[in-house]
Formats: sequence, C-alpha cells, structure tokens
Amino acid sequence: QNQKLEYIDDIYKEELFEKYYEIKSDEINKRLKSNDEFKVSGNFDIKKFIQSVVEFMIQEKTYVNVPLDKIISDPKDREMYVRFLDENILVKRDIQTDEKGIFTSSEVVNFTFDEFRDFLISRYLVEVLYQKSKEQFRTFLENQVTEKSPILEGCSTFLFFISRRNSNKTLNDILFEQPWFDTVFSSCVFSLKDSQIT
Repeated sequence: QNQKLEYIDDIYKEELFEKYYEIKSDEINKRLKSNDEFKVSGNFDIKKFIQSVVEFMIQEKTYVNVPLDKIISDPKDREMYVRFLDENILVKRDIQTDEKGIFTSSEVVNFTFDEFRDFLISRYLVEVLYQKSKEQFRTFLENQVTEKSPILEGCSTFLFFISRRNSNKTLNDILFEQPWFDTVFSSCVFSLKDSQIT
C-alpha cells in the first residue's frame, strides 16, 4: 500500500508479517476506541493480548486451542475480547468440545494463520525468552522445534532469517547448532536479500 513496486523477485514474509501486524494492530485499536465498529468499546491493547496468547503457547508447549479464560486478564472485558476475536483478523475464537460429551465445551483462541503464529513465536523467543535466559531459549529450541513439532517448519525458517539480520554471536551460535539449521539454510539462502549474504 502506497509503495511503488516495480519488480518483485521474492516475498520476504518476515517483513510482510511485521508490516501486517503493525497495520492490523493499529487498525483494530483505532476501531475499538473511536467509532465502535466492534459494537463494544474499551481500552484494548491488541499487542498485549496477542503476546499473552504466545506466552501461554510457549509456557504450556501447546500451539492450538488456547483457553480464552486463561488469557483474559479482566473478566469484565470478556465481551470486548469475544467481539474482537470474532472478526478473525489476527486471531479467532473457536469452540472446543470436551471428549467426555457433546454438552461440555469451552472457548479457545487460535491464530488465523499458522505461519503468522510461528512468526510471532519466533520473535518472542528471540526478543523475550533469549533476553531472559539463554539456557531456557536453548532448551525450548531443543525440545520444541523438533521433527515432530507443528512449529518446526515456520519457526525454523523465521529463526534462520533472524540469524541473518542479527549480529549477536551467542544467539547465532545456538541457532547454528540446531539439527534443522543446515536444511533451512539450504532452502532459504536464495530468498535472502543480497545485504544479508556474507
């Protein structure tokens, strides 16, 4: 939007998701605060809410069906959260039926796009978890970004691109030693910008 694009030889998804997240977050917050397009009004920080979803996923090591009640900090804001989630813009509300019976169900939150979820998880891992504890960061990668993990493909790709932009040697060393790094390198190196190739 509002940019002259003469020739596109690759779509840099990380940049795309970053811009998408900024634009959509601002758009949602403005709509909530001004014209009440969501039919409820209130002070709702979309980024804080999404960060709490990502934090829950990382802490609980589960990447789908985050219980809505676990991430709503103030129960009186529930209607506003539900109204926002039903827009299905960044995250959406689903109903999860309990295995015990068809009458017991709970409301859960999922990301609209799995790849966008993996982008946000990767960012959180580097910007929050790594800063807090390098050892926890390493342990999470070794135990969760693995062959059978639903976040392997997306997170390994985004972490690779982060490694190309980052000059932090310790962080990069941890990423380089992951078993998936060589495979991701081979498939992603040709999608790098020239400035990121050494």
